[in-house]
Amino acid sequence: MLYGDKGSEAFLSEMVGAQSHVGMRAMAMESLYEYGSRAGFWRLHRIFTERGLPLTVFGVATAMEANPVAVEAMLAAGWEIASHGYRWIDYQYVDEAVEREHIARAVELH
Repeated sequence: MLYGDKGSEAFLSEMVGAQSHVGMRAMAMESLYEYGSRAGFWRLHRIFTERGLPLTVFGVATAMEANPVAVEAMLAAGWEIASHGYRWIDYQYVDEAVEREHIARAVELH
């Protein structure tokens, strides 16, 4: 909802059976994602960098745009960033020109 989606996120969470709330925010789901970017990422960053372990991050570009300091830390650690698209949407019916724009924007980020 915060990024122009029609409904709240329903996937990639520990909330079994979560459903999208059309036209409204799901604060519990948003809290999970916010915690990950604020605290969870930095814990994983510390664990991997302390051990010198290589890492590939599959990141959605809009999330990375919202967390530029984390992106800088990934790059400084020598991590590979593999784009997971510009937005977390189903691109099956997205116009090709829009998809190309999203690919270019995602690649520019890193």
